[in-house]
Amino acid sequence: MDRFTMRKIIIPYVNNFFFVFCFFQTSFSYALGQQEIIRENKREASVVSSQNENCKSNSIVTSKLLINFILNDLVAKYPDSGGGGITSIKEVLTNTYEVSIAQEGREDILRYELAIDEVCGVKLLKKTESTINYGH
Repeated sequence: MDRFTMRKIIIPYVNNFFFVFCFFQTSFSYALGQQEIIRENKREASVVSSQNENCKSNSIVTSKLLINFILNDLVAKYPDSGGGGITSIKEVLTNTYEVSIAQEGREDILRYELAIDEVCGVKLLKKTESTINYGH
């Protein structure tokens, strides 16, 4: 057999081998990535579960839940997103927070009165808005 005939026979097998090799390598990498995602989700669920068990007995966890609620509410419902953004979030009373948002020539103050139920769900009791004007 001459070299040309050998190449005609061998090259398709080599090409198929590389295709199959790359396909399995990609599939294996994808499967490993999915396993890592599943492991990470289980870890996060475990952390959330333990936080929920401590939501009323651990003040840091309580604050985290309440502040996350406030941030989600701001993203969903605060229309004036110009200006300088959030300048402070502070607890002024138990489960009551004030959020200051810098705007052009003013500062918007939003006061959230919140509650946490038995399953660590956050409920908005009252929300008030005020403004401090600067300059003119």
